[in-house]
Amino acid sequence: MFPGLPLSEAIVVVATWKMLFLCIIKCDAVLSLLSGALGFGYVQALHGCVVLHGFESDVTLGNSLLNAYIKFGSIGEARVFFEFMNQRDKTSWNSLMSGYAQLRNVVEILQLFSRMKIESTGPDHQTFGSLIASVAAQCKLNLGRIVHGQTLRCGFDSNAHVETALMVMYLNCGNTDAAYRIFEGVSEKDVVLWTAMISGLVQNNCAGKALIVFNSMLKSRVEPSAATIASALAACAHLGAFGLGTSIHAYILRQGLTIDIPAKTLLLPCMPSVVIWSKVVQFSRGWKKGIRFLGMQ
Repeated sequence: MFPGLPLSEAIVVVATWKMLFLCIIKCDAVLSLLSGALGFGYVQALHGCVVLHGFESDVTLGNSLLNAYIKFGSIGEARVFFEFMNQRDKTSWNSLMSGYAQLRNVVEILQLFSRMKIESTGPDHQTFGSLIASVAAQCKLNLGRIVHGQTLRCGFDSNAHVETALMVMYLNCGNTDAAYRIFEGVSEKDVVLWTAMISGLVQNNCAGKALIVFNSMLKSRVEPSAATIASALAACAHLGAFGLGTSIHAYILRQGLTIDIPAKTLLLPCMPSVVIWSKVVQFSRGWKKGIRFLGMQ
């Protein structure tokens, strides 16, 4: 009845499908439930049920099937299904591009992006999110600049999701100046954006600038996360700034933040090889300066 499934199991699928239809449950909900619980073979079986019951023109159900194929890593079958869909909406295009983004396949995403501009109503912020993420993963700076230009032409340059993706892309490509310009242009910065900027600067050996950004974050009254603190400690380690590191540690204790062990050990490279916490008092002057610098008083 359905390829890859024993007859008994295929009968169960059809029976379950019909029973759920009698309960007036939406098709896409049925598909999500069964494919998630039963596995890839049942996705193919449910696909057969869609054809059997004449729901091939239902774009919502089609998108659910498309996402199910992508979820199980069958991007080839997802592409075939996409090409044969009677109707597609932005979700259809974005789902397939997201699947290719997970595989870092920039070529396929660019081809789909070009087709989308012609065959549909055009890209949205999710489209650019997938495209920028794939470029960032491969550190293709020149291509990233072209994609950035596309966001400007399409009017998505001020979208928070797109701005964050562009900033991370430039950081991954080593262009910290471009990343910082985008960062500065964001009016409302959340903890995710601050952390991404600080972490990216540290990864690009700009530890001093990372701590300046961290200081600005604290002054902006944005509560740092464990990831933010870890990045700030990493910056201290890069600089060998024991005083600043102890200031951050004092802030952690005062705020009652929970930091995992790897984040704490980032302080160790800042410390002299023999002197550990028992010698902190000898660095009290630097500690106080660090507190003033970071605004942690």
